[in-house]
Amino acid sequence: MSPQILDWEADDPPGPKPIVSAIRKKKLILFPTDTVYGIGGMIRDEIVKEMMDLKGRSPDKKFPILAGSRMQIEKLASEIPQRARILMARFWPGALTVALPAKKELSRSLCADDGTIAVRIPAHRQLRDLLNQIGPIVSTSANRSGRGAVGRFDDIDPRIFEGVEVAIRDDRHSCKVASTVVAVEGDEVHVIRQGAIPPDVLPDPLRVLYVCAGNTCRSPMAEAITRGELEPLADMAQVFSRGLMARAGGTASEGASAVCDEIQVSLQAHLSAPLMAEDVARADLILTMEHSQRMLLLALFPARRDRIFTLREYATRKPGPDVHDPIGGDLETYRRCREEIRILVRKALRRLLGSFT
Repeated sequence: MSPQILDWEADDPPGPKPIVSAIRKKKLILFPTDTVYGIGGMIRDEIVKEMMDLKGRSPDKKFPILAGSRMQIEKLASEIPQRARILMARFWPGALTVALPAKKELSRSLCADDGTIAVRIPAHRQLRDLLNQIGPIVSTSANRSGRGAVGRFDDIDPRIFEGVEVAIRDDRHSCKVASTVVAVEGDEVHVIRQGAIPPDVLPDPLRVLYVCAGNTCRSPMAEAITRGELEPLADMAQVFSRGLMARAGGTASEGASAVCDEIQVSLQAHLSAPLMAEDVARADLILTMEHSQRMLLLALFPARRDRIFTLREYATRKPGPDVHDPIGGDLETYRRCREEIRILVRKALRRLLGSFT
């Protein structure tokens, strides 16, 4: 039987109803990702068996799980090591699959011999939205065992279509290379399968960038507060700040320095710097103080849209007011700004890394 084909490349793409229906009926779907095309379905033993039969794959090779959010993954993993949290923060959503210790109640059909499950949050926005609606799915590449993974809909083996209820076409976002698969042991990262992410970048630290206007008040306070919060991960994370209208070499404002001294956070060594394209390129997370600043960065760097947020939006997962510039205000104005930033930074780090102390 031929599957229902949905075209996500269309000007008016179809809604998720047929996909949701297929998943709930315990049927397989074929879908695009940011790497290669995949097949998948509800996390159940019979779905795993059906996928093995469709691919002609042996039971000893386990399938990964695709999720829409970290919260979904935390319900599947018994623990997430610190180094794994750093990798997830750096590369998710994206082309990195991470092996994590599985919860005991998870089916053994999903787990490797060492008790781990492979998980990933894809960068394909429509797929991620779908996963947030239907929940995580067990998945694999849409090819027969022993054949190469496929990045174009028209190149998929016709036999794969025979086993799926719904097939989604969207070639726009595929890098046509499978994800890199890693396992973490202590501080060591072991590459299980090479893929879209080069192994030599995996040991790099997490980089968080704060952006405001002059880089003398808000973003330096956020940078310094974040450094203090991330002290347990000092060798795995870097924090820096820039200004959209900053001049190079300026010191932090007196008010910002004074109120940070009150909480034993020093801005004495801070020197302002203008935002450069290379700063955006090397940052894993970019947090602005104002909505207009975020919109400007999105216009200038559209390829980084999954990494650019306002601090409040990222911390609270919803839009909200700007963190207003205290420049020219009295110490109480600076103090309120500092506390607002400190609260938002802590919430943002919990979202980014979970529990890391």
